[in-house]
Amino acid sequence: MYVLVTCYRPLKVYIYKLGFGRFCTEKFSNDPKELTNKFMHLANASIAKAASSYNDNHGSKWSINNLRFYMEQVHGKAGVDKCFDEINNIIYISLKSV
Repeated sequence: MYVLVTCYRPLKVYIYKLGFGRFCTEKFSNDPKELTNKFMHLANASIAKAASSYNDNHGSKWSINNLRFYMEQVHGKAGVDKCFDEINNIIYISLKSV
């Protein structure tokens, strides 16, 4: 998500709704044998593209709209709305602390 702050007094913030989320190419595991699996822990594109499970079409990133759609299918609209409200709240609280 991209955030533009145009003023701190009063705080004026614009959140760009068309950001993206970047994800690891392998599902996370608590297994101690997997601690060194960089594809499970790092979402950096230059690292992820070396993974056998890397997807050339979307590069392990989803648009916020696609992510939100997926989350709504799995968790329901009310839960996802609450999640994104909390993300906005985290942005606000973070900026207030600066």
